[in-house]
Amino acid sequence: MRENMIYDPCFEVAGQSSRVVCGANPVKHENGFTLALTQPLPSRPPFNAAPQPWLIELADGAICEAATGTMAVIGGEPVRYPCSASPSDSEESQKPRVYCGLLGTLHPAKVWRADKVCFTVAPSDSGPPFKLLDRETIVIRRLWE
Repeated sequence: MRENMIYDPCFEVAGQSSRVVCGANPVKHENGFTLALTQPLPSRPPFNAAPQPWLIELADGAICEAATGTMAVIGGEPVRYPCSASPSDSEESQKPRVYCGLLGTLHPAKVWRADKVCFTVAPSDSGPPFKLLDRETIVIRRLWE
């Protein structure tokens, strides 16, 4: 955290135990910035879980980042990776605003795939707040773990 902003993820830098690098974005060729730690990072216990991507580029050009806060839920599944608009999307013509993201489970294989959903937010006392507009399985172009 710096001022009122939470930066996630940040990365350890070998040989620099008092600093981390935050705000890096390889898609935009942004190296990020160093953030001084107020205390050392905790030591990590042995961890057997598979690494989780923090940034995903889809075949349609959308960029999806791991969610760090409240997540939309579509059909009982969390939208774990909110996505930027695809280059072909025209946000100005979208009323109400359309959001897109990837559902919880990625499908690793020779060609990785993910389930992409697009939805609107329509708060209601009588039903779910998210209205599904589209769901498709899409190819992942690149990902960063």
